[in-house]
Amino acid sequence: MQDIVRTGLLFAFYEKLLTDRQRKVMSFYLDDNYSLAEISEELDISRQGVHDIIKRTTQKLEDYEKKLCLCAKLYRNRKLAAEAIEAAHLNKIELADEKIGKIVEG
Repeated sequence: MQDIVRTGLLFAFYEKLLTDRQRKVMSFYLDDNYSLAEISEELDISRQGVHDIIKRTTQKLEDYEKKLCLCAKLYRNRKLAAEAIEAAHLNKIELADEKIGKIVEG
């Protein structure tokens, strides 16, 4: 389950970098929760072909993440934001400002 969630997040970030065919297959698979058979029927390709596209595209999304780190930055910034909120609640304004500064710096 964790892998499908990660793949969905990566797809949301890097969808525009994929071919039309890859986008269609991944959209059916991730967004519409179609089975391989349903995607196969919809696009008139074999189930094995669908499986291969999903596997190759998932690897491509992972490669994009290794190079661009958008997902990692999202998680980092969420963590820093939560820490800044907690610091602000504890009246540790300088610490909250420091956390916010790290988010802004990237």
